[in-house]
Amino acid sequence: KEFPENQCFSIIFKGKKHNLDLVANSEKEAVHWISGMKKIMNSSNSMNQKEKLEYWIYSCFRKADKNKDNKMSLEEVKEFFKLVNIEVNDLYAKKLFEKCDKSKSNTLEDIEIAEFYKLLTEREEIDVIFGQFSDKKL
Repeated sequence: KEFPENQCFSIIFKGKKHNLDLVANSEKEAVHWISGMKKIMNSSNSMNQKEKLEYWIYSCFRKADKNKDNKMSLEEVKEFFKLVNIEVNDLYAKKLFEKCDKSKSNTLEDIEIAEFYKLLTEREEIDVIFGQFSDKKL
C-alpha cells in the first residue's frame, strides 16, 4: 500500500536495531511527531553524563517495578540490581532494603527510593580511597 510522502517519517536507531517507519494520519500530525522527536533528541543530546546515568537508572527502576505501583518490594529491588548489572547476595540486598524502608511497609516509596539510590551511587568509602590516591604523587 502506498502512503502520501508528506505523512511518512522514519526513526533511525544507532547500532543493529531496525529503523521504524511510521505513517501519520495527516501531514500536520507528521510534522507534530517529527517536532516532538527533535525536542526529545535535543534534550537527550544536551544531557551531561550524570544526567544520562540518572535517567538510565530511573528507567531501570520503572522496569523493575513489575506491578507499576511506584513502590519497590524486595523482589523488585533484586530485579533492579539485575537490570543495572550489580551482583549482590540476597543478604546484602535485604540489609540495604531494610535500611531504606523507614516506614516499615516492606516497600520502598518516594523518599525511600531516593535514599536507596543515594546509597547505591554515593559510596563514602570509595570517595575516601580516591581521595587518598589522588593526593599521592605518582
